[in-house]
Amino acid sequence: MATIVDTATPIAPVVVSPDADMESFVVEMFGEVFWLVIGLLIVQVLAKLKLIPAIWSPGAPKASANAKQVSGMKRRPGVKALCTASAAGQHDAALSAWDAEKSCGAIPLQALKDAALTLVDFAPDRLVDEIVNHLASQWVAPVQAATVSALVECVALAGRKDLAEALAEAAAQRLGTNVR
Repeated sequence: MATIVDTATPIAPVVVSPDADMESFVVEMFGEVFWLVIGLLIVQVLAKLKLIPAIWSPGAPKASANAKQVSGMKRRPGVKALCTASAAGQHDAALSAWDAEKSCGAIPLQALKDAALTLVDFAPDRLVDEIVNHLASQWVAPVQAATVSALVECVALAGRKDLAEALAEAAAQRLGTNVR
């Protein structure tokens, strides 16, 4: 009885030039890259068609234009000075930073809260007019009720419910935001 080993034909050694190995390697590499690109394109098309959730890719925008504006606001030195002075208890410096920054564009919510607290303590007669005027002047970033609500809450927690009510009322009249 013959076994597989007996009947197998001997394998002749194949002589391959070194260039042939490199060629086949490069061809296989380009084949892999081709299928990778095809797969990524399919995923992008499916994401555009909303068939799968969108994934972040280096070419995709990371944020909206409004978010880019907010990130730019954080870099303004006057806003940082306002927050730092308020946190350090330097109320004169915080008030002067607020006076300088209130007309320079949108200010992040935390800086607005710091300004509101400083105004509540050291210039309560200016609080309502200046905060509402600042919010009304921001045509780039529409004022949202959540911003006004956070500011009203901040003023109320500072112990000035009368100013909080006046701020909510003025915001309702000038900005159209209803805060309770």
